[in-house]
Amino acid sequence: MAKALWRLHFSAGRSGMLHGMFVATDDEIEAAMGQHLEFGDVLGKHSDVSGPLEKSDITRVTDDEA
Repeated sequence: MAKALWRLHFSAGRSGMLHGMFVATDDEIEAAMGQHLEFGDVLGKHSDVSGPLEKSDITRVTDDEA
């Protein structure tokens, strides 16, 4: 299974947005959909960023063609 580069845009409500990039296969993405993510206080003290992963939270950037 080919890996792809993905962009994450995870809403933390009033605290802001969490942005990042990661590498995963399509199977890994499908398995993660709906799973509860815990990022902790990454946006400041008491921000407690967490919630379910939804399709609208991620975007495929590129495929591995190697």
